[in-house]
Parts: sequence; C-alpha cells; structure tokens
Amino acid sequence: MNDSFHNPPDATTLMDELSFLQEKMETAVKERQEMYNELQRETARMQAALDGIYQSKSWRWTTPLRKLESILRRNGKKYVPYGLLGHVKKLWVEIGSPCPRVIRFVRHRILGKIWHLRVEK
Repeated sequence: MNDSFHNPPDATTLMDELSFLQEKMETAVKERQEMYNELQRETARMQAALDGIYQSKSWRWTTPLRKLESILRRNGKKYVPYGLLGHVKKLWVEIGSPCPRVIRFVRHRILGKIWHLRVEK
C-alpha cells in the first residue's frame, strides 16, 4: 500500500518545496529576460551596421547596377547579357578585383558626373 495517503508531508515541507520551486522559476525567468535583452542589443547593433551600409556612397552608386540586375533577373533567360554579367563578376572576383585605381577613377570621375552625390542632412 501507498503510505503517502496515511502519512502526508507536513506543511513546512510543502512550503519549503514551494519556495524552492518559486525561486527556481524566478531564476529561469531572469535568465530568459537577460537572453532576450542580449538578442535585442545584438539586433539593434546589426541594424545599425546595415543602415550604415545602405547610407554608404558605394551602395548608392551601385543602385543602377542592382536595378539592372533585378530587371535582367526578372526577365530570366530572355536576356543573354545577364549571364554574361554574372560571368564577368565571377571572373573579376576570382582574379582579385584588379586595377583599383581604374575602378576608383570610373566611380569618382565618370559616374560621379552622371549620378551626383546626394548630401543628407
């Protein structure tokens, strides 16, 4: 037979157990809150970094290329140049992006005259 029906635990033992479980639950809640706060801080840090990228000159100046890429991608296989652009990009990266001065010249002297720099206040 089960003795728990005949000998129930006394009230102080139950209160101690309840107190222990409440402390354990509060500790778990605090740990979860700390994890949540850390994730919120990390999210804010990453969003700030992403905003910095979006505000950079290079992101703004390459907007036409990204728009062209999306148009070519949207139209899929109708356009042969899209495949060619993809291969040129891969080749450029594989050879280590040579001629940084030429690229800088094109960006600043040629594209800078076509697409003027926006000054944000």
